[in-house]
Amino acid sequence: MGNPLPVTVSLLRWTRAWASEDPQEAHWHLGPVAVDRHLQGHGIGTALLRTCCAGMDGRGSAVYLEADQAANVTFYERFGFRTLRQCPVLGVPNWFMLRAAG
Repeated sequence: MGNPLPVTVSLLRWTRAWASEDPQEAHWHLGPVAVDRHLQGHGIGTALLRTCCAGMDGRGSAVYLEADQAANVTFYERFGFRTLRQCPVLGVPNWFMLRAAG
């Protein structure tokens, strides 16, 4: 029967907060993306990011994403993403990250 009103309001606040951090420059937006916990550590995320970054490099395009876990920030940095800003969204730390066109 749908989501209760408080869930809908929280979702709208979350997406509005994320949208307010989008870079002005042209970019592709990646995410939200996740690998199921029981499948983590098998190279799925690495394969996904390699494919994404290679595709964006081929297009000469920047890639932007949001992360809400510090461990993921380190993961994305391995692929050339840098943090533009870090601030809480709905009480959860969020990192707004950009990988320049390659």
